[in-house]
Amino acid sequence: MKKIIIIIITLFVIGLLLYLTLFANKNKNLETFAVSTCSNDTSCSTDSTSLVGLMSNPMVDRNGNNVIVSPTTQSNMNVAIKSPGCGCWSGSTDDNLKGMSLIVNLNNLTKVHYVITQGIKFFKLYYSTTDNDPSSYDEILYRDRDSVADESSSIYFITNSHENITQFGNLSNIDGQPIFAKYIKLVPVTASAAGIDTTSSPQQSNDTIGANGVKIEVMGMPNDAKQTIEGDSLIGISKLYDIEGTLLNGKNWIADKDNKDLKLRIVFEEDGVIVPKTIYSIIFKSGNNSTTTKQWVKEFSITYSHKQSKLSDTIYYIKGNTNCGNNVFQYYLETPVVATELVIKPTKLNKPHGRGTEASMEIIDIMGSQINKIQEQVSLEKTKKQYCSSNEDDINSGSVSDLLGKQAEIQQLCDAIDLQDQIKENNMRIQKNRQYIMQLEDHDKKIANLEEIVNKMKHLKYLRQKATDTGMMEQKDKQSEIDRKLKELVDERKKSQSQFNVKLNIQPGMIAGLERMAGSDTARTPVEGFADYTDYIQPITNKGYNYIPYQQNFYEEVALKSTNCDTNAKFIKRMM
Repeated sequence: MKKIIIIIITLFVIGLLLYLTLFANKNKNLETFAVSTCSNDTSCSTDSTSLVGLMSNPMVDRNGNNVIVSPTTQSNMNVAIKSPGCGCWSGSTDDNLKGMSLIVNLNNLTKVHYVITQGIKFFKLYYSTTDNDPSSYDEILYRDRDSVADESSSIYFITNSHENITQFGNLSNIDGQPIFAKYIKLVPVTASAAGIDTTSSPQQSNDTIGANGVKIEVMGMPNDAKQTIEGDSLIGISKLYDIEGTLLNGKNWIADKDNKDLKLRIVFEEDGVIVPKTIYSIIFKSGNNSTTTKQWVKEFSITYSHKQSKLSDTIYYIKGNTNCGNNVFQYYLETPVVATELVIKPTKLNKPHGRGTEASMEIIDIMGSQINKIQEQVSLEKTKKQYCSSNEDDINSGSVSDLLGKQAEIQQLCDAIDLQDQIKENNMRIQKNRQYIMQLEDHDKKIANLEEIVNKMKHLKYLRQKATDTGMMEQKDKQSEIDRKLKELVDERKKSQSQFNVKLNIQPGMIAGLERMAGSDTARTPVEGFADYTDYIQPITNKGYNYIPYQQNFYEEVALKSTNCDTNAKFIKRMM
């Protein structure tokens, strides 16, 4: 009996010990995360959160898809700043902060400009440039210019309340360089670990985590982003159209409830003419009807295009609104683009689109600048080279379907650019051919003019030749007539000479007498054709012509013995 009692007592003690052990472990598991006191209120926020002018874009997915919360039992659904409902670790106490971390996957190397938090008062930040391995993280330092006179940095980040949204800039690594990261990790710490004296303000809550949990936003730009200026407002020349081409009255767009192709088209016009502009950023918020429909755009894409060159491209995964209230966001294009129009297409909504939950968005402003022809051409060439060249970072990010879709669109873009280049080359070739043809036509006209001038000259030459020939014929006829008359005169003279017979009797010594009468200069030459002569001949001029008298009776007594006319002529000529 005694043994039985001992056995029963032993079993009771063992059971009691087992019960106490199990109960303690159960309570320990419950203490890890206390029951949340957050109401998960989905009403629209009443305050106005403005993430404008930060020269950077939000990196946290609106559904929390790129956020890792540890322990993994915690939801990351509403982790983005001002998203409705509870954040992560809601209701947690400082006794169970060990092992907590919140990691934002930035996907690509990103320059981190700001970290914005809500619902947490004390924490540390780390960054990794490679992967999510715990050994890859380094501390991020923060320098508060308003409170730290010596510009020293701290590894502890401190806010003044759980409710306020706090923005931390001036981030650097231990070497004082800007933060470039692929992963950002937030780790909660206690007030005492952060160096806060909790005894000096006992009335103020020094709990690390607020009742509504922790929310975060990381603002950054890709490593190779070229955004440097804000630009000027272009909303004044922006015309907003719905998918059916209807011009909107104002800047608020509400999609048609029966239309599943949700698109907002923005065209830049000046004096009714579509003009290109350089686009830097877009400022937007939820549409006017979102407060009643609880509907807003969580994510969207922008397709920008250039009318003249037919160049276009699409930017995907742009973070939209986080609430149906007055939260204003500004999306900066990584590199300014030249465009004549923009098309905004919502890709994620808070609720399915339909009657009573129509998608909507209000375009507050579009920031950009004017552009001249040279800048336009240079920008288009850069855009062409950028999107038609392979990019290893793009290939290694995103889902397979997204990559295939983007690759197909890029290929279509490059094909369209190549086709446009071919069209330009053909147009240039046609223009050159047209100029060549115009030159040929001009040459033909000049040749025709020259031929006309030559023909005129030939005609004038013909007329002159004809006139010359006529004159020559007339001259020839005149000359022929003169020759005929001269011939007649010669014939008559010959006839008269043949009838003229003179007998010349010259006695010896007559020539010497003639020479004495003519003078000493008269040459003595025998009369040709005569063997002898009987008397001297003395030339005497009378009445303008010469004749040869013989003493006083020349004609009666002088006679030629020869009957040769040539000899007569020579004799007469000699005597002349």
